[in-house]
Amino acid sequence: MRSVRKNNKKEGQTMLLKQLKNGEFFKLKENGNVLVKSDYDRTEKKYYCFYYDDVNHSRYVSGDKEIFTDFVF
Repeated sequence: MRSVRKNNKKEGQTMLLKQLKNGEFFKLKENGNVLVKSDYDRTEKKYYCFYYDDVNHSRYVSGDKEIFTDFVF
């Protein structure tokens, strides 16, 4: 398990998706859309995440994916 580390980029922290609590916001890319983490799906073996702007648009993301958490939107 990786620890939270500071990035040399303008926008803040990166961490693994599985370290984030349910209902918290994150981005997959530094300039990407904002997503909300939801429950873990055992059949997919991934976390269910939906876009903040469009709740009907969702995707499954691996828990080992590195994400951006400290941003302003």
